[in-house]
Amino acid sequence: MGLFFSSQIIYSQTTDTLSLAKQVIVRKQFSKAEKLLESYCEKHPGNLNAQWLYGQAAYFAKHFKKSQVIYEDAIRWHPENYTLRLDYARKLTDIGELEKAIPLLNLYLAYDSAASDVHEALAKISFWKAEYKTALAEVNKVLLKQPDNRAMLSLKNEILLAKSPWLKVSATYVTDDQPLQTITPSMEAGLSFHPLSNLKFSLQSPVFIQDKKFYNAQWFAAGNKMLFSKAGVELTMEGGVIKLPANRVSGTLNFQMSKTFIKHLVLSVQSGYQPYLYTRSSMEHPVMQANYSLAAAWNPQSSWQGRAAFDVNRFYADQNSLRAASAWLICPSLKVSAFTFRLGYGYNFSTSKDSRFVSEKPLKDVISGWNTGAQIPGIYSPYFTPNEQHTHSAILAVNIRPAKTVDIGLKGNVCFSGSARNPYLYLTKDASNTIIIARNYSDIAIFPAEVSFYLAARLRPKTSLKAEYFFLKNNFYISHYAGLSLKISFWHEG
Repeated sequence: MGLFFSSQIIYSQTTDTLSLAKQVIVRKQFSKAEKLLESYCEKHPGNLNAQWLYGQAAYFAKHFKKSQVIYEDAIRWHPENYTLRLDYARKLTDIGELEKAIPLLNLYLAYDSAASDVHEALAKISFWKAEYKTALAEVNKVLLKQPDNRAMLSLKNEILLAKSPWLKVSATYVTDDQPLQTITPSMEAGLSFHPLSNLKFSLQSPVFIQDKKFYNAQWFAAGNKMLFSKAGVELTMEGGVIKLPANRVSGTLNFQMSKTFIKHLVLSVQSGYQPYLYTRSSMEHPVMQANYSLAAAWNPQSSWQGRAAFDVNRFYADQNSLRAASAWLICPSLKVSAFTFRLGYGYNFSTSKDSRFVSEKPLKDVISGWNTGAQIPGIYSPYFTPNEQHTHSAILAVNIRPAKTVDIGLKGNVCFSGSARNPYLYLTKDASNTIIIARNYSDIAIFPAEVSFYLAARLRPKTSLKAEYFFLKNNFYISHYAGLSLKISFWHEG
């Protein structure tokens, strides 16, 4: 009699605890449910319902590592429960633990080859691996049984967009207070055949306007992106040819490789050979630059994100170089209705081997209008050379999704503490008593700022439009950039 009474009490406690945990989860108080179930599972090891609910609570609380430990412990207790394994596999898929998920999904297929949940997960994995043909086949298996499955219909559209040929037509306008204006019509096209064959072609024809004088360039490039999903490696190679404003012709190159470690850590290297066309003097005397970059990024969607990079630009024509180191860190996102906010901090350091700050006028003209010791107006020619420039910046990023087909972004990067060694020129005499133009530096405070805005809209399933604006202020000039692009995909279901 007493034993029966005790078992009833235990059953009642179990029912009450699990019911309470479920109610707390419905209210989205996942951490509270997690603590409640943690205490219960410690006292009742091996209880399938409690362990399962505990794993789900930890998952929804975004404690993904803990959730995996709980699920795997439950599976050790209940290896015969294939539904538990399937739920764990789907959770692994959604958090990007693909190599752990795939064996569990394949195991469940041996148990039930028609399981739609398994084919949904396999479709997502194949899509993320850029295996579009396989992904489409998995989606179609689900839609054959569930033709109104919205998630799979949406994924099918994404797959078709990714695997189909596309064409993008763009126009950009840049103006700054050097003054220099640039209008760039461009066209890009791409086609994906295979994870190792994602081709892209581009043609740009920038027009530069300086003092009512027009300069133009034509730049054609072709490249390929290769995705080695199992190794977590992405490799991009591009080559091109450009006719520079001064009617010189040069080749261009770009190489980039990234490797993903432990899912969120991405190391990347980049090198390229590109034209420098950003100053007034670079119109008449364009130069080519070789750039090299090494970067490490940490990019989980729901947690802290950051990036650190080191860049070198080499100008072989005059044996000069620019070096830059940068880092930024932003906090987890805060979502309020259709708005998502992120705050962060950024640091940047840049300097050059030799300065290219020179007098606007030749020495004879300067002598006629200036006295010894007076500063002389100068320009950077043919490219900008910072000197020991440090900036500490506050970052604010806002994303707005007023509708499923509309995405709006705003980002501000404003320096609150910055310094640089600013060059200045003056007349003096050398050892032979000849008048020369000399250069020196003064320490100044600087407060550069960057603000960007974009609006992206899916007009139709195959057509999207994007508008952009970018404002830049540094200690050299202020510039405004505006761009508009239209992208069209040409779907085929082959």
